[in-house]
Amino acid sequence: MTYDNEDCDKYVTVEVTDGNAVINKQVPFDVISFDIGSTTRGFSSVPGARKHAISTRPISELVLRIQREEEKIKSAGLKEGRVVVVGGGAAGIELALGLRARWNDLLNGKLSITLCDSGDELMPAESKACRDALNRVMLTYRIDVIHNASVEKVGQTTVNIQTSEKIGVKNQIVLEYTHCIWATGAERHQLAEDLNSQCGLEVTDRGWIVVNEYLESISHPGVFAAGDCNEIKLNGAKSPPKAGVYAVRSGPVLIENITRKLSGKKTNEFRTSE
Repeated sequence: MTYDNEDCDKYVTVEVTDGNAVINKQVPFDVISFDIGSTTRGFSSVPGARKHAISTRPISELVLRIQREEEKIKSAGLKEGRVVVVGGGAAGIELALGLRARWNDLLNGKLSITLCDSGDELMPAESKACRDALNRVMLTYRIDVIHNASVEKVGQTTVNIQTSEKIGVKNQIVLEYTHCIWATGAERHQLAEDLNSQCGLEVTDRGWIVVNEYLESISHPGVFAAGDCNEIKLNGAKSPPKAGVYAVRSGPVLIENITRKLSGKKTNEFRTSE
């Protein structure tokens, strides 16, 4: 992206596929919005993850992949399933429980599910009562949990994990699987880093585009960003989590603010609590 606000020289370069040819085209803009979402943490960097695991992002592809795998179970007459879920956050927990409910009868109860969590306990920010209740649920539905786990490699049928239950003591574990779900949380999109290097667009140390309460870049007026890809600077308040509900809520505000910006009107504040 080229950005010179004083000389009104602002455009983005996009790749356009024309048959077998790829053409670079410059598109000028007055206002632009980057709503590029996020990628799944570690999915591209951990060897074998992209090739063998099923990522939770984007959610539309996750749903299709789960449906396809379910059809394969039925058509192949699979008698036993071993699911490994990488990521012990809310998404990983929900998927582990959801697959138990969805596939348990399909496999006549012969379904093992292992959740790999990088921390000491599940949902550490919640109250002890909440954590205890969650642990009881995981026990009831036979979800095995491995804490302090770091995935080193994903093979075609195995996941190599390193655990560190004690300081300085590391163990190697190899888990066999029929299905590996990658639910490790959000990681910045490479495009955000590219924009930072190309024109100095302000990003955090984790690569999130920094915007104000109006969803507009704090460094480049007229550049907006919404959803997972941004970090909202809210006068010391914490930016909302990388969750779809906040992206959905920001949509109407984003459209309104782009329209207002083009009309020279005051933009509206995005309130995460509404």
